[in-house]
Amino acid sequence: MMDQFLSARRTIEIVVFLIGSKRVANALVKARKRGIAIRMIIDATQRMIS
Repeated sequence: MMDQFLSARRTIEIVVFLIGSKRVANALVKARKRGIAIRMIIDATQRMIS
């Protein structure tokens, strides 16, 4: 996953319950600073939708 963040050219789309890794968070910040659009859906409640 980190390789995809670092090599993204236009957008990163990610769905997570939470970001618990500083490496992942830092990679997303670096991508945004490079001009990459970031779209995230975060569900901290971890509820399943059926």
